[in-house]
Amino acid sequence: MEVKFRAQDLFSELALAQGVVDRKTTIPVLGHVLIEADEDRLRLSVSDLDLSLRTSCRAEILAAGSATVPLQWLHDYFRLLPSDAEISIAASAGDTVEVTHGSARSRLRGGDAKKFPDLPTLPQDTASLPLGVLAKAIRKTMISVSTDSGPYSYQGGGLLMLAGNSLGMVSTDGHRLSLYSEQASLAGLPEECRCLIPRKALQNLDKVLAVVAVADGEEDAVDFAQDGNHLFFRSGRRLLTCQKMTAAFPEYARVLPDEGEIAISREFATKDLAETLRRVDQFAPQESHAVQFVLDDGQLRVTAKTALSGESEASVPTEYDGERFQVGFSARSVLDFLGVCESEEVTLGLKDPESVAELSVPGLGDAKQHRYVIMPIRQ
Repeated sequence: MEVKFRAQDLFSELALAQGVVDRKTTIPVLGHVLIEADEDRLRLSVSDLDLSLRTSCRAEILAAGSATVPLQWLHDYFRLLPSDAEISIAASAGDTVEVTHGSARSRLRGGDAKKFPDLPTLPQDTASLPLGVLAKAIRKTMISVSTDSGPYSYQGGGLLMLAGNSLGMVSTDGHRLSLYSEQASLAGLPEECRCLIPRKALQNLDKVLAVVAVADGEEDAVDFAQDGNHLFFRSGRRLLTCQKMTAAFPEYARVLPDEGEIAISREFATKDLAETLRRVDQFAPQESHAVQFVLDDGQLRVTAKTALSGESEASVPTEYDGERFQVGFSARSVLDFLGVCESEEVTLGLKDPESVAELSVPGLGDAKQHRYVIMPIRQ
């Protein structure tokens, strides 16, 4: 195998591949990237057995072939090269891979491409998902995906919901729940579909979607498919495949408060509420970030105190003349929602100090919904 290409063309794909490979893997070949020279493309594949990414970049193919190279080394080496540098890679039969940049030559021990695991094949029947809507759904619900499996096996993933005219996602870590849905045209979708996607796959899919170039005035699409064990997402030349999560997601609709259950509903400026929370959070306990919301005398007061730091109080004006209402929340959990809501105003809905509260984006109409349910902190 021998190929020539521009350094930046390969590096941008290696950067995406970094998120897939597990640096602590005990299987050496899973720390490698499979490089295949074919026609006028240099094809790259990485896998951790549960998640895989296949992509490619432009290249001049001087000799076809394949090899595996340690991904971390290749990524770090190309990061130090000028973006417009012309690079050549050659692999010999003895698994030695040579990287040439001008007069500089580097040789490293590669691997046998035949030992790289076989990757699932994309089914022929695919549905077309609007890239922008899918990206928003991931970004707005990722905040509630647990960083581990938690006590329930579904908490380490997000539920993708596809129907004939809507796309949505919902996630929960047991303390909060995020829901985002939007009307969308899903061409080729044979029937309603719900599938639980692991957190690592969502993180990498978000990165893949973020680098896709969309022409002015056009909405790019993502090809989606599934088989018995895998989910497939293809965006342009990049194909992300992940194992399905087999856990059953709970009936999340039961957690969402009905409009009639909300005793107090007030709108706040997102920026003002976020700035207030950040200041007061400096005095909240480091473990829980617990702050108190107090509605009284036409204002929402946010307070926090610890024996070590002292105490802090700040307020946001609001139209409220009812009885004094106090409830505790995690400041960080509220700030997570304010950071992804993409709205100048946010609605806070309260029932009582012992029940879940809801943050939502007002004025979305029937075509969209963005809701965030959060458990109170009891002190």
